[in-house]
Amino acid sequence: MKIIDTHLHLWDLSKCRLPWLSEEFAILKRNFDLTDYLAEIDSKEFEIEQAVYIEVDAAPEDTKKENKWVHTLLSEPNIVTGSILKMDLLAADIDDQLQAYSKEGAKGVRHVLHTSDSAPGTCLHPMFQANMHKLGGNNLLFEACMRTNELADLVVLAKECPGTTLVLNHCGNIDCNLLADNEVTVEEEALVKQWRKQMSELGRLENVVCKLSGLNVENPASLDQLVDILLDNFSHDKIVFGGNYPVCLLNQGLSEWLQLVKSSLDRKNVTLQQKIFYENAKKIYQLE
Repeated sequence: MKIIDTHLHLWDLSKCRLPWLSEEFAILKRNFDLTDYLAEIDSKEFEIEQAVYIEVDAAPEDTKKENKWVHTLLSEPNIVTGSILKMDLLAADIDDQLQAYSKEGAKGVRHVLHTSDSAPGTCLHPMFQANMHKLGGNNLLFEACMRTNELADLVVLAKECPGTTLVLNHCGNIDCNLLADNEVTVEEEALVKQWRKQMSELGRLENVVCKLSGLNVENPASLDQLVDILLDNFSHDKIVFGGNYPVCLLNQGLSEWLQLVKSSLDRKNVTLQQKIFYENAKKIYQLE
């Protein structure tokens, strides 16, 4: 099965410092390159034809180093054919940076919104929204990595910026295990209800794409439920697959994640599998 992986992280800790890489994530405190990534995949069943590099939330002073390293990676013959680079969308003047990113072949940008560095409501700031409009004008998309309980902000942002494509990372960072758990707390039940409502609202917006990635699956039935919710709310042309390597190692290995998604989609049809694993990504990320 041919696959385009729309969410690949790689890093060299001698070049970029990752402040979020605490002892809690000890398994990730080493370098990860393409050799490591490809070694994780069962090549008899899955063929990664292309991959999109996603910025790694490096220390601000190392952003230029990361971008230079990514530019070199893209200039070499390998499976990485697109990149999403880090950008501060609260900055007052990003025009030069946008032009540079476009010339370097970036497909879009990411301003991480789910960490303590981003206060709730960050993406509703007037400067953030003004810069979002500029992304669309420069043919760049926005990767939205949000806290689950703030997805209503993304609904507002998407409506305010109809000319910019927004890609929701990790299905809104929902704990999908809650979907198949009969013993959830009142708070968890309310969160799932809120998430389902906002996924429905996001799915109706033409400029929003959902990325099936970054989930911790303890029970395959929970993934089946999540996939069904995505398919009920989003056009089948607006869902893409992401491996989230190597962060996925915190939950399950990459091959296991690929197999879980394939098994869930096996309940549907081959055409849908081809769209989510390959065809949609090629169009949305404008890959050769």
